[in-house]
Amino acid sequence: MTARTLDAGRAAAVQVFAPGPHAGRELVVCVDFGSTFTKVAVVDLVAGELVATAEHPTTVG
Repeated sequence: MTARTLDAGRAAAVQVFAPGPHAGRELVVCVDFGSTFTKVAVVDLVAGELVATAEHPTTVG
């Protein structure tokens, strides 16, 4: 599994482990809204693979 980090031009850290296309795949998005960071993971349910992750500082405004 090769991780690829994308620069979204913001403070978010994104890693893509299984680049697309994702047509026909059963994907689920898991989100953890924390007090310091919000974290997201995309998982392929059929293959049991971690597709991508991201995290960004949580802001309260």
